[in-house]
Amino acid sequence: NNLRDQNSHVMMLGFPVSERIGGRISEMDWQSLELPVLSDYKTPNRFFKGFRKDIKGFEMADMRKFFLKEKISLEWLNTKNWSPDNLVSRGNLSKDIKKMKFLFVGAGALGSMLSETLVRSGIIQLDIVDSDILEMGNLTRHSLTATDIGEYKATSMEKKLTESFIHYRGKGFNMTIEEFFEKQDFDMNEYDVIIETTGNDKVLDLIASKKLNLIVISTSLGLYAKRMYINIQHGSKVALTKFKESISEWIEKDREEFSHMEYPRDGLGCWHPLFPARIDHLSLLASSSVSIIESDISKSKESLTIIERGELGTVSILKRKEFADEN
Repeated sequence: NNLRDQNSHVMMLGFPVSERIGGRISEMDWQSLELPVLSDYKTPNRFFKGFRKDIKGFEMADMRKFFLKEKISLEWLNTKNWSPDNLVSRGNLSKDIKKMKFLFVGAGALGSMLSETLVRSGIIQLDIVDSDILEMGNLTRHSLTATDIGEYKATSMEKKLTESFIHYRGKGFNMTIEEFFEKQDFDMNEYDVIIETTGNDKVLDLIASKKLNLIVISTSLGLYAKRMYINIQHGSKVALTKFKESISEWIEKDREEFSHMEYPRDGLGCWHPLFPARIDHLSLLASSSVSIIESDISKSKESLTIIERGELGTVSILKRKEFADEN
């Protein structure tokens, strides 16, 4: 009787199924059908033929018209299973990683690519912290679009990720990481992984100063996206100063290799020493880093990996150091 509103309604029927016949129930398979529009006070009087226009009369009239006629067919609707596992079954990450909660520091070009790749691969819980606003010049490499210009990158990415994967439950925070650490009233250790994508020494130092019982990952790019540096450590013993020291020689190498290049002028978008880089070069390194991050998290490895872009769209590991091997 609650459905007497002149509208059609959908009934969902759930069937418990297992991956294999006779096995443990693993999920519900839902099928839907459209219910008939039930009578109410707005229904023409001729529909009732002797029944009063009240709840009892509605029930009797609907029983006679719909539910006692054998020739009336059920209106089954085309139904698809949109469970998280089914949606990413053709390209998902390992189950253990998909259960983790991620915090992204930085929603620039690299942060946008990495976060979108992870969410489209099945990560449900991923928050983003960034105080910047999207500018036109950012669009050369950013996954956001012109409709987001003038908006905060963090909440714009939250909206895009929600539209990219319907099960995504992350949130964007329009603030600096300093403000985030100061103002959030929840325990930072509710996260499993922090991925820092700013390439900013102050951000690295701030994260290293916190006692975080989680995995801390720092990702940064060299000039012209020639190389990418990926540092993975556990929070209880984060020593990001060693990471900075380890890549300093490669940063200097960048300067030497590209000393003849003229940096772009300070035009549209914010200028940064890492500014000169094509989107295909950046995305090539970013996608490779996802594989490294997944592998090292799954195997509980702490590592420093330097990857380099080669000719014809190739990527190679330039240096790989697993800290666990030193113990």
